[in-house]
Amino acid sequence: MHFPHAYKPGPNNETIRHPSGNGKPVIDYDMSRRYPETWQAMEKLVDSGKARAIGLSSFSILKTKRVLEVASIIPAVNQVEIHPYFPQHELVDFSASHGILVMAHQPLGGRPVPAVRAYPDIPPPTEHARVCEMHSIPSNLPNSKLYNSQQIIEIANKAGMSPAQVCLSWALQRGIPVVPKSVQPTHMADNLKVKRLPDDLFEAVDTLSQETGTLRFLDPSRHIQFDIFDEERDEPVANSAPWD
Repeated sequence: MHFPHAYKPGPNNETIRHPSGNGKPVIDYDMSRRYPETWQAMEKLVDSGKARAIGLSSFSILKTKRVLEVASIIPAVNQVEIHPYFPQHELVDFSASHGILVMAHQPLGGRPVPAVRAYPDIPPPTEHARVCEMHSIPSNLPNSKLYNSQQIIEIANKAGMSPAQVCLSWALQRGIPVVPKSVQPTHMADNLKVKRLPDDLFEAVDTLSQETGTLRFLDPSRHIQFDIFDEERDEPVANSAPWD
């Protein structure tokens, strides 16, 4: 299940856009709350032999718990955003305790499509520092116009690796498989050259977000007007968006 929310399908299952022309998808609010039933329907694919394994993507702890309440098959995987600025330690520990493998998409930070990208002016951990506008800096990050992303680069220099290799090696040492995205052959080759980080450098990466605050780059809340990652209440609660 790629996301826990649902769009209303059009012809050939194409996304229906809001009639106002704002480009927003039309949400199926009822189905967005019935994702545990979607999971049960997926289980029938395994029972019938049409699928070997089924899993989740972009599911919070809260939403994973709701799936587990009805599941006869434990999700094989939950693919979520994980990188040094967003290590997701609690989600990883929770998933491991239930036999769910966590897989990292955007293990380098990355740049999601604009509709779901949060903080577009802040560079991912593999890039050099960049001056950001004050309004683009999350409140849980240091109060500065300069968001310094040099830490991973400095660690990479000490390890004799690229910043991307540091991020990938750190995740793999945590037992988390990674799905880096690149269209550059040289980057693809470099991404395979991971190696074990020394304990001190691994710890420096693992605790980096304690200094900077956590930062989620993929956040569809502006696009759909509810927070699928809310751990306090199971969104959506409302049945409409402000533009309806």
